Amino acid sequence: MSSHFKRRTAGGSLAAVLLGVSLPAVAATEHTAYFTPWLGYLGGQVVRWDTDSQTALLVNESGARQGSYTVVGARRRLVVDPPFASEGYVFDSCGNQALVRDETDIFLIGIDSGDVSQGTSRVNTVGRRQFLTGCDAGQTEPIGSEDEPGYTMSHLAMALAPGMSDLKKGRRLAGPQEASLNGAALWQLAQEVVSFPDRRHVHFERSGQTYARSTHPDGWMVVSLPSGPRGFLRVATDGKTGAETWLVADMVDGQPAWVSKSEMVMADAAPSWGGASGVSRNWRLSWDYAFMEYRLYPDQTGVRYFYRDDFVQPLSWGLADERVTLTRNHRSYQSVRHWTPLARKGRFQWVMEDDTWTYTDGGTYVIAPRVVMYKDLGAGSPPAAARAAQAAPPQRRAPQQDRAARRVP
Repeated sequence: MSSHFKRRTAGGSLAAVLLGVSLPAVAATEHTAYFTPWLGYLGGQVVRWDTDSQTALLVNESGARQGSYTVVGARRRLVVDPPFASEGYVFDSCGNQALVRDETDIFLIGIDSGDVSQGTSRVNTVGRRQFLTGCDAGQTEPIGSEDEPGYTMSHLAMALAPGMSDLKKGRRLAGPQEASLNGAALWQLAQEVVSFPDRRHVHFERSGQTYARSTHPDGWMVVSLPSGPRGFLRVATDGKTGAETWLVADMVDGQPAWVSKSEMVMADAAPSWGGASGVSRNWRLSWDYAFMEYRLYPDQTGVRYFYRDDFVQPLSWGLADERVTLTRNHRSYQSVRHWTPLARKGRFQWVMEDDTWTYTDGGTYVIAPRVVMYKDLGAGSPPAAARAAQAAPPQRRAPQQDRAARRVP
């Protein structure tokens, strides 16, 4: 059966859930943040472990669940009740799309490096899939296995999270989301640039709105949005590239109702491309799984180049008011992507990127503004043996099959 899976509900990234650590507890309660360590990958949550009762409260993109755990070898085996669940479509054994329900309730984690306070963990998730329609209706098959090695995630004791004393007047942060979820996932919401009029407020530059902010006992910066309080917690920074990893959560009764990962960067005060010569470069996307570059030439032509497959998509580009427009034309649609500069760290250029695909039948596919990093590879020339081809619209596969969910490049 095909592993292609298109998420139908906003239940969230089931497979991006990481839960636990393997070393003996040094305190009755361990409050730990988990997040994918690579740019472009989804996945983040917080877990409050009670090592006396061997119970835990896990909060991830899908919501909050209570569970109990046992120590199995070098891992904690956590079982949550009720399971995390979502519905979607896969191809059944007859080759037709069928509606399925996926449930995940077993999580196994062992420390891969570091210690219980900070390091990396190997996580494995186990559940089951039930076919609701099609020729396999009524059948159930396992998802994952407890014998699998799992994948790598970072973990950090909440008390060790980097501080936010630098978020003060004169500083700008690119990445917070202002909009309500309204059934969407966090990665689908537009990211924003914010500034800090003082220690008690946050100003969203696109909307022009200013909201009160406060500090939660667990370290969250809580912003009082119209949809309710939303917490932002910085969990990792990279001094070389400027990359910052944050967790985001809507707060209910002072506690996270869900948690998701977001990538951010401290924006320059007045970012600029430095003219057309600063744009006509070779730019490699920072997401390691994308294998993609934009090669932009001085005559305002270029290609989107997939270097692993030696595959190109022709494009044109232009620069106006510090905003780059990248246009790709295909038989069935046109893609118009924008880059607005945010920050420059050595060879690493951060942009606010959005993309709209307009199809010949009038339909659209939209990537909301998002914070993305490209590496400047210098001037270049077209690949010697590349082939142009028509591209199909991207589809985001379900995290359950990706094991660590990725964003659409």
